[in-house]
Amino acid sequence: MYRPKGLFSAPLRAWMSRDLAPLVREVVNDGELVRSGFLRRDALRRMVAEDAAGQQDFSKHLWHVLTLEYWYRGAASGPGRAP
Repeated sequence: MYRPKGLFSAPLRAWMSRDLAPLVREVVNDGELVRSGFLRRDALRRMVAEDAAGQQDFSKHLWHVLTLEYWYRGAASGPGRAP
């Protein structure tokens, strides 16, 4: 009760390595941003591999890639159409 407020952060590392891993693979292998040339597949694969190996925590970066990918799909599909 007398301690300062604590921060809450989403468990991105766990999400990226387990729950969202299939989506990450799909975006890296066949994402719109990769196909259109906005993101480099080899760089994304390297990030995923280093994250999975525990060499570097890229979970926040991968989260941003996922959200950008799904935003882009929605924006590219135009108004009133499903992504």
